[in-house]
Amino acid sequence: MLTWSLWPVGLASFLYTSSVLAIIPSRQASWDGRSQSPFLNPRSAKFAVNDIDQPVGSGFSQGKATALGEYEVAEQFLGFWKNFIDTFQMQGRKVYVTGESYAGMYVPYIASAMLDKNDTSYYNVQGTMIIDPAINSDVALVEIPMLSYAQYWQPLLRLNDTFIAKIQKYANDIGYTKFYQDYFTFPRTEHMPIPPNVEETNSPLRGMIQGAAVLLNPCFNVYHITDTCPKPYDPLSEDDWKPSDPPTYFNRTDVQIAIHAPLGKFSVCGGKNFATKDGRDNAPKSIFTTLPKVFDRTPRNLVVGGALDMLIPSNGTLFSLQNTTWRGSLGFSKPPRQKLIIPAPTGQSSSPNDPGASGEMGRWVSERGVTFVDVDGAGHEVPQHNPSAALRLLEVLLGRMDVNEGFGGGADWSVKIGD
Repeated sequence: MLTWSLWPVGLASFLYTSSVLAIIPSRQASWDGRSQSPFLNPRSAKFAVNDIDQPVGSGFSQGKATALGEYEVAEQFLGFWKNFIDTFQMQGRKVYVTGESYAGMYVPYIASAMLDKNDTSYYNVQGTMIIDPAINSDVALVEIPMLSYAQYWQPLLRLNDTFIAKIQKYANDIGYTKFYQDYFTFPRTEHMPIPPNVEETNSPLRGMIQGAAVLLNPCFNVYHITDTCPKPYDPLSEDDWKPSDPPTYFNRTDVQIAIHAPLGKFSVCGGKNFATKDGRDNAPKSIFTTLPKVFDRTPRNLVVGGALDMLIPSNGTLFSLQNTTWRGSLGFSKPPRQKLIIPAPTGQSSSPNDPGASGEMGRWVSERGVTFVDVDGAGHEVPQHNPSAALRLLEVLLGRMDVNEGFGGGADWSVKIGD
């Protein structure tokens, strides 16, 4: 049994929560962004889906948020989970806790709480996966690696020389450049000191780059930096389309009836999830608390980045992991240089109607039960942008094949793709 959560706080988890990663791209029906009608997704995992809107305040969930932070969110989730297991008599099932973005908080706290129960009848955690995860402060996760990110993608971003010089000076003056050069190393022998400007929470360097990119490309998307105009059709969109266009898909009464959801106004991102004064999560970042503990106690852990994600760049995630101790050692001893090989469906040729692809699709490294994967062609929503890689991630997580065979060996699919 696999659960899924994601960012931002208040986003309807049922859109993506399930046993199959992102529900829209991983369900049987998907949209390609060029039409208002869905198509059949050959990489669907439609027979293994259990949708859960959490925490309270997300999507169609009912009730008033009472949690102050992740510890309470985890406690409430475990209460639901136990009732769910009892209702459908699924005691002893293997549990995999996964998610995207803010699930970098949800997943470690929930998985850790399950492991703390020491009760495999209900909480038999066998693996975790976090994609583009918000595991650290914005300074370490986003700002310190951001100059390197912009420089690497400069042929795509096309920022002018004057602006490049400006952001280089900013990063140099504040101490980010030297910190990144000094501490983003393999292997790590000691923990990093506190980063400069560590209290900054607004990601100004990323904001400057995003602002400049929008001047060149009005449809620039920090979640997927190759996007251009016109914006693709989004069945979940609330703001980009005029009232005469199709309504948000899950605001349709017939859809709400079909999925047995409460009837009423649906918002993709909305609701209050934390009962704090400012409405924010009061829990410490997971990399300082529960994430290392989960790595220590869980057999299989995947940490995934989308190479085209500027919201949380892959190297920001890897940089953070290099300051994390699990199973007695600090970080990875080597950078992710092994090629991620995704096979084509057996006996099938490529099709323009198939959203997946095959071939070399990124890089990975795996040590001491933790695997980091950087996925090519994907931004913040890896299952949406690269469904082939997402399905292979799921196969490896579930133990259908080992890491070397699944990521580096191009092993055949464990499931039939398509009809």
